[in-house]
Amino acid sequence: MAKNEFFNRLTDRHTAITDGVFAIAMTILVLEIAVPTITEISSGAALNDYFISYLAPAILIYFISFYIVYNFWENTVILFNFKKIKYNILFLNMITLASVCLIPFATGFLFKFYNYKIVNIFFSMLILIISLLYIVMFMMLIRHNFKGYFDKKEEIKTVMENSRKYIIGSCC
Repeated sequence: MAKNEFFNRLTDRHTAITDGVFAIAMTILVLEIAVPTITEISSGAALNDYFISYLAPAILIYFISFYIVYNFWENTVILFNFKKIKYNILFLNMITLASVCLIPFATGFLFKFYNYKIVNIFFSMLILIISLLYIVMFMMLIRHNFKGYFDKKEEIKTVMENSRKYIIGSCC
């Protein structure tokens, strides 16, 4: 097997595992919302209190986290539309995926302790770290794929347009 063919297959495998990680992370997010037991809720007033103090904020946090994870997945779709992806970018993608896997934990932590500043800082720092990892990956991709950046505006536009069409086509 030629080196280029091997690397193309490796990239395909990275695409597959990346989609799988995001699908699982998005699913686990909803599993973090706890359903109370009948012994915890003994009256209508207790149920109302549970809904107001836990369930409503948890559902809001769930939707925010789901949207964040979805946005990271969109960025990854764009990443794999570049023609040249070096191994160091795939390695950085794996670190990013490991960080994305922490989002359900951070979200569950936020569900239970959303009114504590340190928990909000932890969640925000995780999202910031993942965002910075994407920035580094895209800087590396642009440097590698678009040497002579301004000479290849049309190629960049094509990559971005193809990614947009894929994302729109996959969700509709």
